[in-house]
Amino acid sequence: MVYEWAPGTAEFRVVSDTAESRFRENWEAVRELLAGRKAPATHRELLADWPADEVAPLATLLYDWLRRAAAAGLAVRSGKGTKLDPYRFALPRPSQLPDLPELGPIGV
Repeated sequence: MVYEWAPGTAEFRVVSDTAESRFRENWEAVRELLAGRKAPATHRELLADWPADEVAPLATLLYDWLRRAAAAGLAVRSGKGTKLDPYRFALPRPSQLPDLPELGPIGV
């Protein structure tokens, strides 16, 4: 069981999905690796680029994080998922980001 502290309070909450909490804790490191790439990368290529001074996740765990990121729109996935055309992941280009609503002037 994993608990999460609500900052600024004395409250602790049970995190029901530990895989989701691990993803949230590690997304920034994965995002930085993707940001440093010139082209989409497989999860194995990202593992090869993992900083030597940090403990790299298992390949299956990194793949799960990338899958979650793609499902959430934080990353894009290309490829067919086959041996000859494996899934490759990248950060979305600005044109792939969801449209944000127009904000009106302040105080109107």
